[in-house]
Amino acid sequence: MARKSHSKEKATIDPTLVRQLANAPAESNVQAVFTLKTPAGEPYRSATSARDTMGKIVKEASAGAKVQPHRVTMFPNVQSFAVSGPPALVRRLAAHGDVASAMANVQGEDMLIRPVKSSRVARKKR
Repeated sequence: MARKSHSKEKATIDPTLVRQLANAPAESNVQAVFTLKTPAGEPYRSATSARDTMGKIVKEASAGAKVQPHRVTMFPNVQSFAVSGPPALVRRLAAHGDVASAMANVQGEDMLIRPVKSSRVARKKR
């Protein structure tokens, strides 16, 4: 018996991804990572269930957007997948009922913490 996990809650979408989708021409390529919702009453999805669900989500979103992804990479053990494809497809994927979150795979800001050059501080004499 198939389990439904379509929750009424919308996916959490990364603001960077929202900006990328708003600025992307229709023929461009957007990269995003999606995390699946866990079925109600279960602590997690099995890898097999996750892989099947990811395939179904991509197939449904591709049919709805009438475009195909350029690349799909699945991470079934962590219930997530990455897609590179047209903005219309990425929007459909983010809106799918089985998707819990969507995050831009390419972040615009530098995530590196830069080293700070140390300098000596002279103490004032009292």
